[in-house]
Amino acid sequence: MAAEQSGDRTILDLAAELGISLRALQLGFRRELNTTPHEYLRASRLARVHEELARADVRRTTVSAVANKWGFAHHSRFARAYRELFAESPAQTLRS
Repeated sequence: MAAEQSGDRTILDLAAELGISLRALQLGFRRELNTTPHEYLRASRLARVHEELARADVRRTTVSAVANKWGFAHHSRFARAYRELFAESPAQTLRS
């Protein structure tokens, strides 16, 4: 089974640190938060991007730089997920 990646740490790393199996971690997230560990971490990272873009100076910051900083390498997937969560594009957040 491939490890689900988020930033520098993987979901497998988290399970190992907690001393539980990947499946136990997934089931716990589903039971307690009604989501997967991967979805939770992605939403958390998207929230950090949103906060940073909202505070950023449009003259000194780019959406790509912020997305890369938070581990989003595929910009089209990032932009789609961002729009789904915040109902606006990352560029709109940066300009507002």
